[in-house]
Amino acid sequence: MFWTNGLPPEVIAAIEAETAGETVRWAGKPDADRAFRAGFAIYAMAVPWCALIFTVFGVLVLAVTSGKTPSRPIPWWEYWAMGAALIFTASFVAVGIGMLLTPFWIRWKALRSVYAITDKRILTIVTGHTMEVSAISGDKILKLERKEKRDGSGTLRIVTGYGKDSDGDRVEEATELYAVPNVRAAERALDAIRTPRPV
Repeated sequence: MFWTNGLPPEVIAAIEAETAGETVRWAGKPDADRAFRAGFAIYAMAVPWCALIFTVFGVLVLAVTSGKTPSRPIPWWEYWAMGAALIFTASFVAVGIGMLLTPFWIRWKALRSVYAITDKRILTIVTGHTMEVSAISGDKILKLERKEKRDGSGTLRIVTGYGKDSDGDRVEEATELYAVPNVRAAERALDAIRTPRPV
């Protein structure tokens, strides 16, 4: 079973459990460190977003918790308005925190993910407290796009369909085998199960 090279025993067991009756032709785990570094691209938007939103939220909190006692009765709607403003702004704070945590979540998921290609389909398995398994059959593959580094690792993009975005423009529906070892072997394994389509 050449595909088991370099894979932990628990990962091999997970693949074998999901591919009973099939022949595994390739398997590999994403490079978690590379995925982690790539995840920081979102910081180009996350940092200015957080700088603005955290400032606005901080000003609102200070306005509520500090200052002199008002010399006039405060109508109920002002309390509601301030509470609504805090809740509304807090939702944007949560989005900012989510963006800052994205690289760490990507790394966490990559550490628990493995890809496997059999003689019938491609599987993505994510282990953890619960196991997540997604599969694409060979007849769904429309196009393959490979990006390969000098060490043979790379990313394989698998186009499975076409749709339209909000502007009505045509977009590709695709999944990726990201930062995997021996990406060329993965491409060959997928080519072998693709259903030929008329040009």
